Amino acid sequence: QQSLQLLRDASLPVPARLGTKPYFKLPSAARREAQAVLKKLKVKTAPIMIQAACGTRAKRWSPAAWRQVIAGLPAKTPVVLLGSAEERAEMVALVQGLKRPVAQAAGLLGLPGLTALLAQARLLISVDSGPAHLAAMQGRPVLSLFSGTNRASQWAPRGSQVRVLQAEPPICSPCELADCPYNNACMNALSPARVLKEALSMLR
Repeated sequence: QQSLQLLRDASLPVPARLGTKPYFKLPSAARREAQAVLKKLKVKTAPIMIQAACGTRAKRWSPAAWRQVIAGLPAKTPVVLLGSAEERAEMVALVQGLKRPVAQAAGLLGLPGLTALLAQARLLISVDSGPAHLAAMQGRPVLSLFSGTNRASQWAPRGSQVRVLQAEPPICSPCELADCPYNNACMNALSPARVLKEALSMLR
């Protein structure tokens, strides 16, 4: 959108073939990879997927907050935790102590396979991350949790089924910092009760 706006601002024509939104075609191998992972995890119905990790530490939510949300999700709907191979140990630790089962897909997929897996989500609950955009592009319901590091109006996923939750940004927002000097105050101001209420609303 920003790049196309540069053309418009310069009074240059925007080629019609570019369309109005991004798109991609997934290879069949990616779909097979995703189906193999769902089979391995014994997930037989469309799951709720959780993207709790991202490369920017200031955008992360606390493990305790995630546990509260996951514990409150419908017991009959499978929950799948996403992440990279490097984040797998962290994701395993995140759900320790929960009474409900949580499937671990962290580290099991490449990027095309992850994209295909996201197409199967009943709902994705995610911090500000790439997978949130990949799910939204495929028309999946996305609940996007935003810190104050960036403007949600500029960087949130785009899609008809996307909802963005962001606490009232502090005066230092948008800081665009990788590490928050205030212990991720803007993310911690987002309550698990609010996120869970929104998630349950989207599931209905």
